[in-house]
Amino acid sequence: MARIDYIKTRLANWSAWVLSQGSGGMGYPSRSAFLREVSSGGFREATIPVIETDAQEMQQAIDQLKRVHPELHETIWLLYVKAQSYNECARHMGCVLRTVHNRLDQADAWLDRWLADKANRLATERQRKANLLIV
Repeated sequence: MARIDYIKTRLANWSAWVLSQGSGGMGYPSRSAFLREVSSGGFREATIPVIETDAQEMQQAIDQLKRVHPELHETIWLLYVKAQSYNECARHMGCVLRTVHNRLDQADAWLDRWLADKANRLATERQRKANLLIV
């Protein structure tokens, strides 16, 4: 099974958000973008902006994942927040590399379902409220 691209993107956004929380900034940068210096070569690597609401929604999903599948949560945490390699992750968890890949696939599928279920619940609730306004 292949990884789900939009889940990978959302996990990258979430991990940047988690890591920014530790910098004392509630998700805000520690310095203004206007005050950042250009490196000596004149170029600086672009930073990817963190989308706060997406990151918070992923945090909810990942909290739930931790409760129901702690081994999948650990895999996500080690790879995305601790920035371990696949091999380091396998060593840390005491499993083979294929297991790490399988757990990532499973975590992607689980997160995809969780996000879809949440979207469906919100759509149903909106429709219910719209129906109440019509009557």
